[in-house]
Amino acid sequence: MLSQRVRELDEAGVLRRRRLPPPAAAWVYELTPWGRQLEPVVTALGRWGAQSPVDRHDGPVSVDSMMPALRSLYDPEHAAGRVVDVVFTLGDDGFRATTTPTCLLVAREPVDRPDVLISTDTRTLNHVVCGRRTVEEALAAEDLVMAGDEAAARWFSTLFPFPRPIR
Repeated sequence: MLSQRVRELDEAGVLRRRRLPPPAAAWVYELTPWGRQLEPVVTALGRWGAQSPVDRHDGPVSVDSMMPALRSLYDPEHAAGRVVDVVFTLGDDGFRATTTPTCLLVAREPVDRPDVLISTDTRTLNHVVCGRRTVEEALAAEDLVMAGDEAAARWFSTLFPFPRPIR
């Protein structure tokens, strides 16, 4: 069923398939410019889901789920125009998050000199973002390791106000 849906989205012009260059040389799907216009809708759905009266924020979270979750919760007003590059290493995977005045840019791409390097797992990152744990608790338990500008890392962790559940 998933293959059929992906094929339909490709045929409709929402996705496109392309081959990554070596050494990966794998086929990937990515959004077309038209497909990227769905981002505000997906972001709004993420914010809406975060307000669920049923607590569902403790399950497993993949790297691919974590990236849009961060974009959904990002508060550009709190960022106040400050630009910071944070590189996350989550097990064997990772991504780059860059604050901007209007949105959080998230991609699976390297950055030469990030302001902050954070190594953790998706569960710990999810708990910190959701407010279940503080950065200090995760650091003390050695579930999160930081390198680089510590003040920038702590500031970055405040940019994702988790909405209160709607009852």
